Amino acid sequence: TQTYPLDAAAGQTVLGQYDYLVDAGTPGCDYAVTVTLVGDDGQPVGDAAEIGRLTVRPVAVSLQPPSMGHSVQATLGDRVGLAGYDLAQGSVKPGGNVELTLYWHPQGRLDRSLKVFTHVVGPDGKIIGQADAIPANGGRPTTGWRPGEYIADRYVIPLERNAAPGRYQIEVGLYDAATGERLPVK
Repeated sequence: TQTYPLDAAAGQTVLGQYDYLVDAGTPGCDYAVTVTLVGDDGQPVGDAAEIGRLTVRPVAVSLQPPSMGHSVQATLGDRVGLAGYDLAQGSVKPGGNVELTLYWHPQGRLDRSLKVFTHVVGPDGKIIGQADAIPANGGRPTTGWRPGEYIADRYVIPLERNAAPGRYQIEVGLYDAATGERLPVK
């Protein structure tokens, strides 16, 4: 629900943009998007008007642990598990790509969309490769994760061309893009 004083809007065009969460359990189909003007008394003023259509597509959910090369069992915040990961190759040349798949296992609903960060970090702490994204190339925002499911989340991380040979670490996590706040690892 969004409020706007109508007396202030007389003769004006009011433009607004609103983000609404669609519950992960919403059945897939086309939905009408409508607006209704409501007076100070909470009663509708006139009829609802359809302003568009929204297609909700169902998401395949896997409740079985996937086969993964490395088990991790880390918890981020109080609701997200990182069950493990796969690394496509053990060594990469400078300017190459690290191919990484993360396996998330949420334990509760998330009320905000979080981004994943993936960093390739050298012994000096310098980041030589990075990829940040909404999980699954934007296709599985954290607000749609269902408790108990497993989400495969693939990243191709480009490395700097001038990276020195050596051993590097991969750091991953979740953060709120609006605030920069990271979920703590527990």
